[in-house]
Amino acid sequence: MNVHITHKQLELTDSITAYVKQRAEKLPKYWSRVTRADVDMEKRGGHTYWVEFIVHAEGHDPFVSHHKHDDLYACIDEAASRAERQLRDHHAKLTHH
Repeated sequence: MNVHITHKQLELTDSITAYVKQRAEKLPKYWSRVTRADVDMEKRGGHTYWVEFIVHAEGHDPFVSHHKHDDLYACIDEAASRAERQLRDHHAKLTHH
């Protein structure tokens, strides 16, 4: 799976990149048709971070989740958790219908 990370007004370190890729690479576990994840990170205002996951899957519109928080890693976790939930719910809807 491809993971594309963009950032704005924040320094992208190796540890942040590794953490985002680690969280994004878990997404195909919830639905096997996931092909790509675009992660947008931005520092807004003084100490607020904003993270958005856009998950692309075959035969479906992109799944979008975002979150803002004072801690960047907590923000990444919450946005990834929301994307996982969307994929899990969609897969359950398809298999139980």
